[in-house]
Amino acid sequence: MKHIKMLSILQGILFLFIGIISFVYPTESLSILSLIFQILLITLGSVKLIKTLVDKRRFKENYMFILNLFEGIIFIIVAILFYFNESLSILSFSIILGLWCAYISITLFLKSFKGRSVEKGYLGIILSFISLCFALMIIFKPYIAFVTLSRLIGIYFICTGIEVLFVTLYLENKLKKLRLFGEDPNEINIDM
Repeated sequence: MKHIKMLSILQGILFLFIGIISFVYPTESLSILSLIFQILLITLGSVKLIKTLVDKRRFKENYMFILNLFEGIIFIIVAILFYFNESLSILSFSIILGLWCAYISITLFLKSFKGRSVEKGYLGIILSFISLCFALMIIFKPYIAFVTLSRLIGIYFICTGIEVLFVTLYLENKLKKLRLFGEDPNEINIDM
């Protein structure tokens, strides 16, 4: 449990760092993130090809040989296309990043919703909603000026970093204390 908590804290700090860098150096950070995306595609394609060619017999028996070979080649071709066409790479990267950001925001919203009855638990819901709004802007407006997109990405990562740290350090501790006292953390207490 402590290992998972430490990973969540590191994730929150990393998100804050990426957000600040993206906000301060918008053009450079978007190009670097796009390059990392290309390297990831080449790596995935190469690993898929090597894995398929090394273990041909298993894949031929499963009729997956051609599909895995095809996927590996497509990943490598797409990475090469992105390398030679940077604007296409940044646009595609932005859409994929936006989808990933939306997924993270929704999962954080669900975690925060569990802790809504805790004192200040509503802050997690608000932060995850703001993060989701920025993620949707990244998805639906990837073609706007890349500097603006980079700043949107920076704001998203800052909000999400704060949200991850808030959920990990505050909400989870409060929920643990409620469980220790035998209270139901999903029950909303209204004091009048």
